[in-house]
Amino acid sequence: MKFGTSLLSNKIYAGNTRINKDGIELWTKKTDVTDEVVKAVFEHMYNEAKKTGTYEVSIKGFGKMTFVREKKDGEK
Repeated sequence: MKFGTSLLSNKIYAGNTRINKDGIELWTKKTDVTDEVVKAVFEHMYNEAKKTGTYEVSIKGFGKMTFVREKKDGEK
């Protein structure tokens, strides 16, 4: 299984791929998993930020994302 983002729709897909005779990768049986993937990443960053208050991810060529967890009322 492979994950990828469509340049046209900006949706995240999961599915299988194959390489055709011209060396082009083609998707087969792809499913839109955008909401599920974004939710999972958000939960991951939130849980990591519980430890220190922030969580940062850097991806070469894309940039840096910082998640800052707001404290709930009464939380230290």
